[in-house]
Amino acid sequence: IADLVGEIMRAHENGVTVDTSAMQRQVDSIVYALYCLTDGEIQIIEDARPRPAVKTVEDRSAVPLRGGPTLPRAVAMAADENDRKDTLDRSPEQDNPQPSIGETNRNDVLAVIRELFQDGQARERHDAIRDIARELGYRRTGSTISETVSNDIRTAVRRRILDNAGGRFTLLCRSIDDYTRDDLVELFLAAIGQGWWEREEAIVAAARHLGFRRTGTNIRAAFKSVINAALRRELIEADGPSRIRKL
Repeated sequence: IADLVGEIMRAHENGVTVDTSAMQRQVDSIVYALYCLTDGEIQIIEDARPRPAVKTVEDRSAVPLRGGPTLPRAVAMAADENDRKDTLDRSPEQDNPQPSIGETNRNDVLAVIRELFQDGQARERHDAIRDIARELGYRRTGSTISETVSNDIRTAVRRRILDNAGGRFTLLCRSIDDYTRDDLVELFLAAIGQGWWEREEAIVAAARHLGFRRTGTNIRAAFKSVINAALRRELIEADGPSRIRKL
């Protein structure tokens, strides 16, 4: 966005009339994608805002941008969005504001995703991003929040928390009992990575990897069985009764 805005600003320097409509449409498309707007929402915006073929610095729909040349309103919005911080997107009613989206523990976000989708609803990506952001305490979904939560959704699919059926997301496994043994072995190995682990700590890490906030009796029993299976398959090794690591 910054590069496109810079080109448009340079094109309008010294009051020269230049057709920058193609670049403006590019900026608009990026902004629509950042806000995850539907085709219907985009059409409403397009219908409400006329677009002359050539825009000049005298255009009445234009706004000044940071004291520089006057630019079309959509371009100014895009540039301002590029500078917006996540702290402006957080709900002001919170007594204890959430950290910025980038500072939030990713496993905590996966736990929110699991809890949210327990309602059984199927959500399209933009709806899922909005609902997850609200559960995290954000009332708006700016570009950084949208991109980060979208990445978290992809992670949830890879970890078999969510199912993606043609762009509609649903909870894949409601409980630990819904996972196959082979899936749990694979996910357990991904959770522990390299290095030695105490068995109990490895179980907690694996549960968090799958978006479970707590490790109850069923989860502990399932992963103890997974550890034994991984030992038999020589996928991990043990050092005494308590320590394990991936081979």
